[in-house]
Formats: sequence, structure tokens, C-alpha cells
Amino acid sequence: MNRRPFVVSFVGHSGSGKTTVLEKLIPELKNRGLKVGTIKHHLGKLTLDQPGKDSFRHRQAGADVSMIATPGEVGMVIGWDSDPRVEELVLLMRGIDIVLCEGYKHSSIDKIEVFRADLGQEPVCRGEVSIMAIVSDSETDCGVPRFSPSDTAGLADFLEGHIETAEPIFSLQPA
Repeated sequence: MNRRPFVVSFVGHSGSGKTTVLEKLIPELKNRGLKVGTIKHHLGKLTLDQPGKDSFRHRQAGADVSMIATPGEVGMVIGWDSDPRVEELVLLMRGIDIVLCEGYKHSSIDKIEVFRADLGQEPVCRGEVSIMAIVSDSETDCGVPRFSPSDTAGLADFLEGHIETAEPIFSLQPA
């Protein structure tokens, strides 16, 4: 597909199963012929580079971008002045049909909540976060489509429908 990717973020409390949902959803979408990108919002420090390695030394010397290339993979470390917005990160993904994010609860992108009632917390959809669907093992009053954690195909169908019909909510121009 030659268009902007559809971007959706999976949000929820820690331990709710966001990563597990994505681990099941990614191969389902890939089996449907889609190119899938992912972004994990992490508040800690990135530890891709290893002290003493050449690529680490390049960054220490002041390189703004450093790439590590092997015969099967490429890794890139980019210096950033602030917490990058998901819209900026998507600019780095060419040829992707759908970008699945984990986190970015307060961004303007579409969101799907992953909720487990046994954690004893309220769904985030009851707060200030607007969601388009919920993945939950129990009924909720969020007023959006609900998918069981085992209904990976149903969730993929839902997302595929949005890939085809959704208008991008942001311009793919740097801010």
C-alpha cells in the first residue's frame, strides 16, 4: 500500500496485557499481507547501544544519528531534544500499512484499551481518555466495541476496516 499508515495505540494499566495482545495481533495482520510497524513509548533510558562498542562511541563523539547494520537487521539511534511525538516517529516508517503503538495514552491518535478487571482498577476509558474499542475479558460500560483477548481475528478485522476508511488525523510533516 502506498499511503500514510493507520496509527493506533494500545493503552491500559500496567499488567493489563497490552504487549500480549500485540504479540498475537502482529502475526495476524502480517498473515493478511499488511506491513506492520510498532512503537513502544518508554519513559526510561534507551539501552540499544552498549558502552565501548563502535556505534556507542559514534554517539558519544556527537553523531546525531547512528545506525547498526547486520546482514538481516538495521538498528538506528537518533538523538532527540524532547520526548518524541508519535506523529514524528511515524515519519520514520516508510511503506508501513499500520503502526501499532503501546502507550501514548494522552496523544491524539486512535486508541484501543486493554483492560483486565482482576487488576482492581477502573478502565482508562472512564477517565479523560477516548478510545475506539476495548480488549477485555469482562463487560464494560465504555460504549465502544469490545473484543475478548482471544479474539485476535475479530480485532484484526476491526483494524483492517479502519485502515481502509480512516483519514489520517495528522499531517506527515515534521512539527
